[in-house]
Amino acid sequence: MENQHLNRSRKTEQNYQKGQIYLLQNFLTLLIILLDVLLQHKIDFLKCGKLVEPELNISHPRKLAQMATKMKKKISQIVSDTPTNENDKKIYSGRNFNLPFGCSNEELSGELTEEEINKMISSCIFFVSNKKAYILFYHYNNYLKKTFTNMIKDLSKQFKDLALKHGMSEEERKKIWENCEKDLTYELINMDDTAVKAFYFFVKKRVFYLSLREFLIRCKEFWYLTIRKNQEKWLQILTQAARNCKRKATEDVQKQGQTQMKTQKLGQTQGSTKRQLQSKTSSVKK
Repeated sequence: MENQHLNRSRKTEQNYQKGQIYLLQNFLTLLIILLDVLLQHKIDFLKCGKLVEPELNISHPRKLAQMATKMKKKISQIVSDTPTNENDKKIYSGRNFNLPFGCSNEELSGELTEEEINKMISSCIFFVSNKKAYILFYHYNNYLKKTFTNMIKDLSKQFKDLALKHGMSEEERKKIWENCEKDLTYELINMDDTAVKAFYFFVKKRVFYLSLREFLIRCKEFWYLTIRKNQEKWLQILTQAARNCKRKATEDVQKQGQTQMKTQKLGQTQGSTKRQLQSKTSSVKK
């Protein structure tokens, strides 16, 4: 009886050990698969997630504007639908927040290059701390803001060339550009504010590498769509303004020419009438 009991105990223990080994093997297999998936996503991100302008096959300005407006409304809706507390209100009011998540001045100072930002992104695995997520977002968002300001500089140069080509006065050019620059500056501030608010709502939940990657890609698409929309909108407005200036100048020259012709004809008519009167006067005297 005792031997049977011992045999059963040994078999039970052996089965238990086999079960543990089986579970461990399955766990290791799943872990390897998970690592492979994450690394594959990482490689995909390094291929497609670079800080370059995405290829948006949109040639029609109206469709581009509609896409940018739709994306902006979607982000604004997410922000407005999420309940805020007093701390959130302090963060958003006047943008008075200093070095959040324990960041240092050194971590947020300077401008990172495209390559440096991508290296930071590729160094993230599994979970990402709010501090690292913010540092990444901060430099990424600054990079995108710089892209927007570069677009403004390009527009200014293009408008100067157009004004020179179509004979627009410097005073009129400055007046038109002032309105353009004012509108674009407001758009830049609004974009930055929307992106920052979206980030703070994003980090309310635990940040995973894949979700952070997706968030940053959405930020890039959001910025580039708005940049393209504003670039096409204002280039069209400024080009038309320059052409209108040339058309107006041409019309003024034509009007001036017509006035001169009328004056010449009137002078000729008056001269002819005067000669006729002189001729009649001479005939009467004779």
